[in-house]
Amino acid sequence: MATIESYQTSTGTTRYMVRYRTPQHTQTKKRGYPTKRAAKEFAATVEVEKLTGKYVAPALGQVTVAELGPAWLARQAHHKESWSARLESTWRCMSNRSGDDGASQTSGALRSNMGGAVEAVGVVGRSRAYRAGGHPR
Repeated sequence: MATIESYQTSTGTTRYMVRYRTPQHTQTKKRGYPTKRAAKEFAATVEVEKLTGKYVAPALGQVTVAELGPAWLARQAHHKESWSARLESTWRCMSNRSGDDGASQTSGALRSNMGGAVEAVGVVGRSRAYRAGGHPR
């Protein structure tokens, strides 16, 4: 069973925090809900996920770009060879910039396509090869 508590931010705004127990019986919390109703909805969702066995701890759901990148690049073989070479070059540049093959960047922090990933990490500006939607032409 989750509990909901209110707290004040530094600006004086009232926010709500949900304290709940994970399936491993450790207590955790999630803060920042603007309304008590939103906090109750999150608490109910967590309880249902625990009961149905679908609960995944937020920290365990984070996957690094270094883990996703090589598999993603391997799935891009359907593109022209020149485009694939460009993607690989961009990946190498992004890996070198982050210092540890992108391990510090989580997938949640990046968009799902390489163009968005490159833009999010600030490696290069948006290329003309990308339309407004972020997909190659």
